[in-house]
Amino acid sequence: MISFKSTAVRATLALAAVLGVAAAGAVTDGTEIEPVAATKSAPKIVKSEIYYETYIPRGGSVAPQGYIDTPDVGCHNFGKDGKKKADWWNAVDNRVGPAFKSGQFRTQVVLSFDFKKKKWGERHKINPTKRYAKVGGKFVYEDSRTANDDGIRVEGEPKVSTTKGRITVTHAATNPWCTALAAIDWSIVMTVHRNGRTEVVGSHDKMPNHEMWREDTYSNGKKTHKMIFSHKLTSPTCLVDYVGEAVCKGLHRYKIPA
Repeated sequence: MISFKSTAVRATLALAAVLGVAAAGAVTDGTEIEPVAATKSAPKIVKSEIYYETYIPRGGSVAPQGYIDTPDVGCHNFGKDGKKKADWWNAVDNRVGPAFKSGQFRTQVVLSFDFKKKKWGERHKINPTKRYAKVGGKFVYEDSRTANDDGIRVEGEPKVSTTKGRITVTHAATNPWCTALAAIDWSIVMTVHRNGRTEVVGSHDKMPNHEMWREDTYSNGKKTHKMIFSHKLTSPTCLVDYVGEAVCKGLHRYKIPA
């Protein structure tokens, strides 16, 4: 929407109107004035969505075979039949690095900001975790469970204007076979500006990978996306701070822009 409070915009519109009249057939001294196209304003962002995903990447030293050893941090090691099995593994996500809307993640939170309507929205999804027992060097499928989403919350009342949106979110999602001690934890306070700027202050566990993307929808229907950050995991033990203190050294804390 064009703001008529801007002197520059009013002057541009007035000039376009004058040129438009001339283009309609004004003649001076027998010389026809060539048509001049009216000035069009550039498309503006009307809606922005933030995608925050956590995922366990395939490959590397952590999960070279597509499976990750269940960390001994509040996770029981009994199967569906009640029998104890010592070597539990979880399937990882089928991706090796940053990817927009791949569908391959442990958890995903999407925050939306409609600047024209001055409204916000939140939706989230947790993908099932598949569990395997390693028997004789082979991975044998045991069960699949989905973590509880009670720990994903929008804190307070987000604020959205025609120029920016501000929101605070906390996230805690446990491995469905583990206690709350082994949750994937993160929290953010962020401001999403209509001009494309994104400001984030946050912290998260150093397990698994954490990633944020922004997708903007413009007044002409066009969409663009860009990555805000991508943080690689340190160790599975980082799901529990006190267990991995020597390796993880606390949470990953960040500020964007720095």
